[in-house]
Amino acid sequence: MGGTQSLHTNSLDEALGLPTKFSARIARNTQLIVQEESHICNVADPWGGSFMMESLTNDLYTEAKKIIEEIEEIGGMTKAILTGMPKYRIEESSAKKQARIDSTRDVIVGVNKYKLEKEDPIEVRQVDNTAVRKAQENRLAKLKGSRNSE
Repeated sequence: MGGTQSLHTNSLDEALGLPTKFSARIARNTQLIVQEESHICNVADPWGGSFMMESLTNDLYTEAKKIIEEIEEIGGMTKAILTGMPKYRIEESSAKKQARIDSTRDVIVGVNKYKLEKEDPIEVRQVDNTAVRKAQENRLAKLKGSRNSE
């Protein structure tokens, strides 16, 4: 990511022809996700020893160390599980994250920002596996029946 000046995201159907509005929107939204959810546009070079990355790494280490020390004080992970501590912490973290999403403090593109007023249904191709298998068996039987046994 360091040094990137521009990023183009091709539409999923661009190799086949002109992109549809749907696929162009997905390509654009991919860029919005990178921009909004990673906050990558907030620093010039995130991997170049920047304060942002160094600070995030240090915060992660500090918080993880606190949890590990707490688990060790309980008597290890098995005892921690018996007390329900890990489950409680996961639920607590999940609730806090959901509150940040609901308040739009954390952006989830398409969920709490850049939402469409009306979502178009996505056409999903349905495949009848039984019919496909039967057709393949019939073609195979026809091929075997037309072979010259000599």
